Amino acid sequence: MPEWFVRGVVAALQDAAAGVPGAALKLPRAAEAVFATAKGSPEPVRKKLLTEVQALLNSQDPSVRRAAAATLEAIAGLETDPSTLVAALRERLKKDNDEIVLKATAAASGALTVSDSDRTSFVAALRERLEKDQDFNIRKAAAAALAVFSVPVADRGAVIAGLRGRLEKDPNSFVQIAAAAALAAFTVPGPDRAAIVTALRKRLDKDQDPDFWSAAATALAAFAVPEADRTSIVTTLRERLEEDPNAFGRYAAAFSLGAFAVPEPDRPTIVAALRDRLEKDQERSVRGAAAAALGKFPVPEADRGAVIAALRERLQADQDPNVRSTAAAALVRMENFLLSRPVGSDPKRGVNGPEYSAAVKEFLRMTLDDAPSEEERASAQLVLSNPMDLTYASELMTRSWTSFSSSPSTMTPRYRSRISTTRASAVCIFSMPRRQRWTLPVVCATSSYCAQPRRAIMR
Repeated sequence: MPEWFVRGVVAALQDAAAGVPGAALKLPRAAEAVFATAKGSPEPVRKKLLTEVQALLNSQDPSVRRAAAATLEAIAGLETDPSTLVAALRERLKKDNDEIVLKATAAASGALTVSDSDRTSFVAALRERLEKDQDFNIRKAAAAALAVFSVPVADRGAVIAGLRGRLEKDPNSFVQIAAAAALAAFTVPGPDRAAIVTALRKRLDKDQDPDFWSAAATALAAFAVPEADRTSIVTTLRERLEEDPNAFGRYAAAFSLGAFAVPEPDRPTIVAALRDRLEKDQERSVRGAAAAALGKFPVPEADRGAVIAALRERLQADQDPNVRSTAAAALVRMENFLLSRPVGSDPKRGVNGPEYSAAVKEFLRMTLDDAPSEEERASAQLVLSNPMDLTYASELMTRSWTSFSSSPSTMTPRYRSRISTTRASAVCIFSMPRRQRWTLPVVCATSSYCAQPRRAIMR
């Protein structure tokens, strides 16, 4: 970020002219500029910055309040005495009628290092908005904020009860779904969990709007549902996948099945339904969702050949590039292509046999499951749609300098020695050829040799 931009944003925050501080804070990356200044400044300068941003929380312009809350989230962790900021944020949580401001303020509140009593006061403000506000947008935003807030243990029971009440009784479906999604973020006690599962199943079985029943299905996937109930749930999802005239409904059913723990006896039927949509559905979004679900799904051994053939056919013949890349990613998730490379069993290679298989699994997990952003996951999928680049990746995985272990204790001695004696400790680079300008994430062992995960890009 240019130094002139950082200095300009900070100077504008101190400008007395009406509207100038707010306009500066709304600039793209203004929060980063304020953070960069605050982080490297003495405490008096940092406090002055916080005070200036905090004052903008009271702006009449909602967009300025949104920017102020987002900036406070970025710099709140730098404050050594957050008591004044606690009061200002709590006031916004209690009174602001803009749903985006409410979410941003909750995020800023969560970023503060405060006592449990202060956190309890934040939670109380959000619960008040969730349970009593007349605006359904505010109730929905409060539910979403509670889902990501670090709720003190003593308050979790009351929060779960409040969210359950919104799920079962709120007159607005969007609030009900936000409450369902929020409940999935909590460890719910057994009796409450049974009642919540019943309420979610009711939405899944009877609601005709895919926006609502798919959210209920996603929430159900996060709960420990008994196998008998799971069979009933996946049957409903399969029927929606096969029969829903709405393309988004079929897409949502395929997506939900990919995330759900399908009981083993039901897997062949579900695999058949997903493969049918992959091969025959006229909507590309549905074909893509079916491919993605098959890639995540524990496909029975008896069905693997047919599923692989169907995915390869989509990879080669589908006219939509997103479907092709998703099919490629599904094939890679099933590990067949990389595990089938001859180099993986070559005894002359530094990594071979079981070590190579472990490397493949770790590579797929880090590249697809743990991608730091959707953009990077999409980039990785595009790279993985090219068999040539996959072959290149398999070559790299067999090099002695490459390790895909998540812990030094599971590395072979030569890898531990290599890692401990190089500045690139525990870093494994998977860069595609220069002609592609694509890279895959670096895998970094979480150890004393490597403080943070790193990624390398070949330019």
